[in-house]
Amino acid sequence: VLSRDGSKMLASCHDKYVYYFNLVEKELIHRHKHNFNAECVALSNDGELSYSGDKGGYIILYDLIGKKDIINLKAHKASINALALYEDNLNVKL
Repeated sequence: VLSRDGSKMLASCHDKYVYYFNLVEKELIHRHKHNFNAECVALSNDGELSYSGDKGGYIILYDLIGKKDIINLKAHKASINALALYEDNLNVKL
């Protein structure tokens, strides 16, 4: 998934990592690990948070600036294959 300005990208991979890239500088900024293969990702409107789902049914809300998990939620018994994100100024709906 691309950031709003197209300068950053999140990629979910089957090596259990979510990768965060700077496309302008063509470099890896950071990566964070799931316990299972990461299946899908979403990026907050401000580009500071990533949401990712994995094969084990977990959703991780990750702070890309602070480089730490905010929430690690067992959301389903099966794989999380897709995430849809809606943000307004007060709430985030996942």
